[in-house]
Amino acid sequence: MRNLLYIVVTTVILAACVGNGKERAMLDEAQRIINDYPDSALAMLDSLEPSSHDFSTENLRRWQLLRLMAQNKCDTVFSDDSLQKELVKYYDRYGTPNERMTAHYLLGRAYSDMGEAPIAMRCYQEATDCADTTSISCDWWNLSRIYLQLAYLYYESYMPKELSEVLRLSQSTAMHAGDTLTSILSIAKQYGVYELTGKRDSAAIVIRDASQLYEAYGRKDLASQALSTLIEDEVDKGNLGEASHIIRCYEGYSGYFDNHHEIENGREIYYYSKGIYYLGIGCADSADFAFRKLLDKAQDMNDIHAAYLGLRKKYLQTGPKDSLVKYAMLSESSNDSLFIEHYKANVQQLQKHFNYSRHIENEQRLMRSSERKDRLLLVIIFIFIAVAIASVAFFHNQRRKREAKLKEYRENLDHLHQLKMEMAELIHNNEITAVNLSCESAMQQNDIEYIKRYTHELREKLEESRRLTLEAISSKNEEIRRLTAKHEKYDKFFENKTRDDIMKAIQKSDIVQKFNFYVTHPLHIPTIEDWDKLNQLFHEVHPNFPTTLQDTYHLSTKEYRMCQLVFAGISPKGIATLMGFNKSNASNIRKRLLAKLTGKDGKASEFDQFLLSIPLL
Repeated sequence: MRNLLYIVVTTVILAACVGNGKERAMLDEAQRIINDYPDSALAMLDSLEPSSHDFSTENLRRWQLLRLMAQNKCDTVFSDDSLQKELVKYYDRYGTPNERMTAHYLLGRAYSDMGEAPIAMRCYQEATDCADTTSISCDWWNLSRIYLQLAYLYYESYMPKELSEVLRLSQSTAMHAGDTLTSILSIAKQYGVYELTGKRDSAAIVIRDASQLYEAYGRKDLASQALSTLIEDEVDKGNLGEASHIIRCYEGYSGYFDNHHEIENGREIYYYSKGIYYLGIGCADSADFAFRKLLDKAQDMNDIHAAYLGLRKKYLQTGPKDSLVKYAMLSESSNDSLFIEHYKANVQQLQKHFNYSRHIENEQRLMRSSERKDRLLLVIIFIFIAVAIASVAFFHNQRRKREAKLKEYRENLDHLHQLKMEMAELIHNNEITAVNLSCESAMQQNDIEYIKRYTHELREKLEESRRLTLEAISSKNEEIRRLTAKHEKYDKFFENKTRDDIMKAIQKSDIVQKFNFYVTHPLHIPTIEDWDKLNQLFHEVHPNFPTTLQDTYHLSTKEYRMCQLVFAGISPKGIATLMGFNKSNASNIRKRLLAKLTGKDGKASEFDQFLLSIPLL
């Protein structure tokens, strides 16, 4: 009733929440109460199932984890491990240490319920490895219970050394969690360590210490439950008074008996201990009643064997011999049956260990195969990187060659231009010489002989001049032919270079980007070095641009800089900022330059188009 009221109140409180906030709030609340009220938490989580398909991945996985955790705390028997595996895979990648620990623990619980103890043991160990015991947020409460689950498997597998260690860890983690009862329970379970190693006296001491701790904590029920394991030991030692005290405490405080003084189902083996006590004090009839009661309520072969063994001891003490023989034979028969059951269980356990070993061997084989694949992948990656480096080196080498060819082309172009000028000068000088010689010949017409002689000399000089001129012209023509051929080769080299490529190369260059930075940061202005770099850029990328504007139109430095900025794609406002005047002046200057260069009176944008139309060569 109390749990139902708690669910109703919680649901009303959370009803005001909507969407993802409602999911998260209900999950937070379920997680808060899951340890103390697992049934209430499970009911709350079940109520979210109809809308779970709309959850985010994070909320869906958290809901699934908390729901499995609540089911486990409500003693649900798991018959499938598929969801647990998905949660382990998800939280190993995205979860916190506590979430990873819980996911591995729940996978172990599934394997434990499915009878796969060795795999469950490994899952529990992996769960404890996930815990971050250095963090203040460590879930000590659940960690202590994982150690207790490991303790149960170690006890069933007859591993006393490992059992002792996990019980020590369980006690320590329970104390960190402030869980005194679990800490005392860990001490009490040390009884199993001494039981497996045959140290009955040490086992009795541990049980008494745990019982005293339970009683000091105010839990007489747990204290009496712990002491009940010592009834037979006390009878064997002759401490019948102590055995009687333990029986009274157990029947009075354990909480296992109903109003008719009948013990709850599953704990009938207690009647064997009580019958042994009755034999110890000489009450054979009471002992006979206890043993037969155990035989009537037996739950398994272990109870039947204990009942026959008790009756055998009773008739060994009281007779008659025929009854003794009867129950001796029944005891032996039940012992054989019990042995067969234990044998089958051990065979199954060995088979599971064998299967587990095979499973580990397969995993290791797959791991070795995966390692080989990883090494192959690393080799492939290394080869790819080497090829990439080689490609980059080849690209840079080709780029350097192309730049060298471009530089050589420009030098040859300049040399060709110089040769043309020298040839024109030679022709001009030859014409002047011919005119001068003709004039001298006309002035000497009065003296025929003198004129003939002088004319002959002049002819010789003229022939010599012509010969020399023709040789010089022939030499220059040969140089022009050679440079023209090289020029044609360079034309082919640059035939795919378009005006758009040149504009993009200039506009995306580092120096133009720097000028754009100056536009957006007016506190900075271009330096002389910046303008020199811009000039160098145009000479390298668009050499006909400076040749046309400076050599042909003889623009001033300020006018030429404005032309460069226009071609580089700088806005009129940006040009005004860089040149130090307002935007309207920039437009007026461009109009004036249009009139100066083309003789037309037009818009500033027409001047921009004129600059963009300057031939590349």
